[in-house]
Amino acid sequence: VMNGTGTLNCSSGFKYEGQFLNNKFHYRGILTSPTQTYEGLFEDGYRHGKGTLRYSDGRVYTGDWFKDRRQGQGTYDCLKTDGTIYVGKWLEDRKHFEGIMTYPNASVYNGHWLNDLRHGRGIFTYKGGSFEKYDGLRQFNKP
Repeated sequence: VMNGTGTLNCSSGFKYEGQFLNNKFHYRGILTSPTQTYEGLFEDGYRHGKGTLRYSDGRVYTGDWFKDRRQGQGTYDCLKTDGTIYVGKWLEDRKHFEGIMTYPNASVYNGHWLNDLRHGRGIFTYKGGSFEKYDGLRQFNKP
């Protein structure tokens, strides 16, 4: 039984450095794979609590986790890939509830989300300063 601090190397390219409890990742640790690195808290083998996930393509998520899913408050920085940044709430790995998305052209959406889509009340401000306000009219990214 693995308990305490240690390192686990897998032939698949995964590596875990941190604390174990009953053979599971627990408390603080770093989990590395060929495509991503997570540094933060674990519970019962899951990413759980506060942590940062860095993808090899440059995307970064920093925030709350619940059983390996983004859940709670978090920031998803995709400036190096599609040029967006999202700061807001997450539910089961999806943008959900209230959040702010900044787009590469400097336009900003500040409002409600449902399952990764703009939905419900919100304000979309364009780069030049003009804006559209949605008050319950927007459904799934459409006015």
